[in-house]
Amino acid sequence: PKKHQVLLDEVLAQHHSIEAIWTNDPKGRFIYSNPPAGIANAKVRDWFKESIAGKEFVSPVYISAITRNPCITVSLPIKDFSGKNIGVIGADLKLHI
Repeated sequence: PKKHQVLLDEVLAQHHSIEAIWTNDPKGRFIYSNPPAGIANAKVRDWFKESIAGKEFVSPVYISAITRNPCITVSLPIKDFSGKNIGVIGADLKLHI
């Protein structure tokens, strides 16, 4: 979790279009989330199910619970050196309309 925190906080600080960023383990549990995750487990979320299956995910536009502004969620699988899906990285991206 500490390594995830350092990396994800750095990405969040450098990219102002990201409003939230997180990682999940293969069971959907949050490893790290900034801001802290509002849900305990992501295994029922489409972005998690798609990415843990090895796919890239981009949500439709929706209103963020964090900022109350339009955003999208994107997520990708995290793979080990053999190519096995071992987690998910996701982010909510601000939309300026």
